[in-house]
Amino acid sequence: MGVILKSFASLGLPAEELALRRALDDAEVEVMRAHRSLDGLVTGVPTFVVRDGASGAGLELEGPLEVTAFVAALRRVHAAPSQPPRGDGFGLLQPPGAFLPGFAGKPTLVAEIDRLGGASISSVNLEGWQGPAAWPYAASDFARDDERDDALKYAAPNLVTHVDEPALAALTATYAALFRSYESGAAPLHLLDVGASWRSHYPQLPNGTRVSLMGLNAAELAANPTATEPSVVLDLNGGGGGDGGGAAVRLPYATASFDFVTCAASVAYLTRPREAFAELHRVLKPGGVAVMSFSNRCFAEKATKLWLDHMDEEVALCSIVRNYFYFGPRGGWAHVSSADISPHPSQGDPMWIVTAVKA
Repeated sequence: MGVILKSFASLGLPAEELALRRALDDAEVEVMRAHRSLDGLVTGVPTFVVRDGASGAGLELEGPLEVTAFVAALRRVHAAPSQPPRGDGFGLLQPPGAFLPGFAGKPTLVAEIDRLGGASISSVNLEGWQGPAAWPYAASDFARDDERDDALKYAAPNLVTHVDEPALAALTATYAALFRSYESGAAPLHLLDVGASWRSHYPQLPNGTRVSLMGLNAAELAANPTATEPSVVLDLNGGGGGDGGGAAVRLPYATASFDFVTCAASVAYLTRPREAFAELHRVLKPGGVAVMSFSNRCFAEKATKLWLDHMDEEVALCSIVRNYFYFGPRGGWAHVSSADISPHPSQGDPMWIVTAVKA
């Protein structure tokens, strides 16, 4: 230290400046430490974020934007620092999560959505896209290791869940948000759960709600307390395999009789997805919503080759289900969207959804 002080003195610099420089060096160390801890959280540079301490809602800008964009954002913050969230979700203080098209396409806040998840980002990028020009899959894509009748696999009841409880809770909360988008006065809500088992993961439903269940095992369906009418045992694959061949299954429900159709953890097994999705479209009311949810868990011997080949690629799986909507039937669906509702991005089971509104 004495040598350093003498050096400063020889340069005509006071000792106080040495202390100041040391303080600045210490501060730089702290700044770099903070930078390293925050660097992984920043998705674009520069990034501007304003968050409400109570709700976590906020305004976020990122990427190579013009300075005027950041100035405009600051002015909005200054002009309305405590403005409550607007119903359309485009106010200053946007709640956590993201908006999905609900009944009749109504923008509906789903707080469970991770906006930075791949499924959510791809949905934003594909908004308004109507899919490829032609059906992109071959019959061989729908081959399975076990091509026997599905009824043999599901002959015995299997009262277990294949996804962990946090992921299922996220699905329940997502259902609750979407179901609330249905507004029709005194008319009851009509729900159909296909590929159903002993749990449908629905939230508490309004009095008078009609719930129909369709699945492969009568004992599992009988154990499900959600149903309000006799359940239906039916195989969406029609008892066979190979997309495009054989007789298409027809659901035993009237045309335009449901407001929402849900399907949890079963889309991986569909061998005739175009025909199945066309039937879901038929039984939905105009403006009705189909909700397909799935994870990276399945019975491998019954899942299609197409699904297994992309098992750990959330964007690819979502693209597959989006294509099922685009071609089941062609032009029949609007607002095809995907979202990541996984409760823990790096822990536990993931949960992804693809939704569409009957055009």
